[in-house]
Amino acid sequence: MSGCQELLRSLPAVDRVLREEVLQCLVDLLPQEAISGAVQDVLTELRQEILAKGQLSVPEKIDVDRVAAAAAGRCRALLQPSLRKVINATGTLLHTNLGRAPLSEQVLNRFSLFLRAIPTLNLISTAVSVVIATAMSNRS
Repeated sequence: MSGCQELLRSLPAVDRVLREEVLQCLVDLLPQEAISGAVQDVLTELRQEILAKGQLSVPEKIDVDRVAAAAAGRCRALLQPSLRKVINATGTLLHTNLGRAPLSEQVLNRFSLFLRAIPTLNLISTAVSVVIATAMSNRS
């Protein structure tokens, strides 16, 4: 157990990691709480790995530079936009009564292919519109 205790003691302090250049560059972009939280999360994961395994898979993870780099990576992920572009075609189905239209077997088969490939509901409704429009144009 002493090896485990020694590893835990060798983890850097949060304030020591926060002084690293790689994190100081992010101070103008993110609140201090977010940066501190990222450092604390990295250190918590290291603590959990030490307590669970009695050692670290990569002992160099304890290095202040590596902890700071891992925290900076998490901070950069926070800076990435989280919104995605979608097409909302719900009104197309609802207001044109296409949602109540009987569908042929061919349309249903094509629609099932779209359902497997497209996870977003708004895109699914767009896919339904495209499949129905295609099927209708094929009838003419």
